[in-house]
Amino acid sequence: QGGWLPAASTLSDNCYHVIFNPERDPVIGASAVLDGFVITGGNAVGAVSPHFQGGGVFNDHASPTLRNVVLRGNTANDGGAAVSGIESAARFENAVMDGNAADVGGAIYSENGSPSFVNVTISGNRANYDGGGAFGMDASFAFVNATLVGNRAADGSGGGVFCDGGDPRFDYATFSGNAATSDGGALYCYQSRPTVRNSVFWGDAADGEGAELARQIAPAHVLGYGHGLRRTSTTRRRCRGADPPEPPCAAPSRCRWRSARS
Repeated sequence: QGGWLPAASTLSDNCYHVIFNPERDPVIGASAVLDGFVITGGNAVGAVSPHFQGGGVFNDHASPTLRNVVLRGNTANDGGAAVSGIESAARFENAVMDGNAADVGGAIYSENGSPSFVNVTISGNRANYDGGGAFGMDASFAFVNATLVGNRAADGSGGGVFCDGGDPRFDYATFSGNAATSDGGALYCYQSRPTVRNSVFWGDAADGEGAELARQIAPAHVLGYGHGLRRTSTTRRRCRGADPPEPPCAAPSRCRWRSARS
């Protein structure tokens, strides 16, 4: 007699985490590799920590490598529906994170960690409060050749990314179509020291201050920041008049850059 299986379309009876990496000895490091999977349906709605964050992947003092993965349709009552990390330096390569929803950090939540996201697309995620795409708490995460599109902070700041402390880094990143009901449609930084290099911010929106970027207290180090840029045959120029019909660069690594500042 076969065992009972729940309906595939029902999320409420799913496990809290699809992948759960608790703190352990020896620690899980970069040599632990997950390659070529779709991670979906995680439902981190538990009442006890850590089962209210990291519906897709939860890393506690664990730093695996995940490449060629899709994290889609995960939920969390607290932070990071797709991935949540505590003192984690996990690495994500060639990843897509879309359609995830949490209270903060719709897709990503990092606390006291330094995860890296290389060649990733983070799109269509939602936070009830801050950090539609990602939320960092004293985190020094790195986004390299990353595209953050259409993420939303429904009742807060940082439609794309919200940073509270830490030293986040954005290299060749594209922010477009992200939105916040408070400040920083693309990126909001509070008491953090972000570095932004050769990145594009285009068509993001905020009801408060900084449709693209907003920060408080700490300085930002910005190199090659472009806002409202339009592609020409080999370079970009300042856009005058109407907004361009599409983001200037959806694949930053294949673009030639010309520094510009708003």
